[in-house]
Amino acid sequence: MANRRTFNAQALSCNGVALRGLSRLTFTARYRNVIRSRLDGAAGTQDVNRTGLSVDVSIETSDVTKVLDALAATPGNTTFHVKESGTADWHHYTVTGIVLTGMRMTLNHTAHATMTLTGRVRFASGVSTLNNVLSVTSIDTTPPTLAYPVRLYRPHGLTFTPYGLPTYGPVHVQSVELSMDAVVHDDFGDLDIGITAVDVPGFNPMQVTVNHRDALIPGTLPSGTIAAAMADEAHGLLNVTLKESTQDANYDLAVENLLWTGMTENESEGYSEFTLNGEAGWRKVDGTTLNLNSDPKLFSIVAA
Repeated sequence: MANRRTFNAQALSCNGVALRGLSRLTFTARYRNVIRSRLDGAAGTQDVNRTGLSVDVSIETSDVTKVLDALAATPGNTTFHVKESGTADWHHYTVTGIVLTGMRMTLNHTAHATMTLTGRVRFASGVSTLNNVLSVTSIDTTPPTLAYPVRLYRPHGLTFTPYGLPTYGPVHVQSVELSMDAVVHDDFGDLDIGITAVDVPGFNPMQVTVNHRDALIPGTLPSGTIAAAMADEAHGLLNVTLKESTQDANYDLAVENLLWTGMTENESEGYSEFTLNGEAGWRKVDGTTLNLNSDPKLFSIVAA
């Protein structure tokens, strides 16, 4: 019996935004409701039915500078390519209607920056099936065009500036993590096979975690650490510098309206570590409303 193995997923374009450095693309399909009935003295469950096919999507990539373009893009076609084992053929996929609903980003001093985008498929019509959604549009020998992401690494130069107050600058940054999830409404009805309505009215606050090894006591007399002093402050601006992998250039990460909500000091035989957790809301204390992909932005990653 012939089989088809495919591998080496690449050349992803999500809703028209090219996301290079693809490491994993996952589609998880499940029916929202599985209906079971056991009546009339039957020995077991007699009937099993299903309604509301839902398809969740996860995209892992190192193309972190595209995060805002991807989150703000209008749902359309998502395309990617996989190689067929033992042949010269490439399978070209087209998936319609992916609505992105969240992101996770890790900036680590020992690895390239990575992000995971999550989303849900909006079925094009009530009669669309899973086979329509995960559609192979062609199989041929045309390989995708090789392209590279902007890879970032080595977060450094971190500063936190409470609005209207002096700047804190802890060194020895180990990692910075960002995450954000949307408020999601989805539904199906009548004889729809899949979820035909997926909408995002807005995003929850951005979650921020900073880990560093700077035990600096910032005052003139012995007092708390710089991490504890930062945790005591009110809303402010976080800036982090990252190096770009192929040249001696920097990118700047900025997060507005950040309020620290917790701090952990970890002491052991090794170096002391300090972890700050915070949230960035979409309305600043001066009344300014922040935006996703237009100024003033909640967060950004731009060339320095």
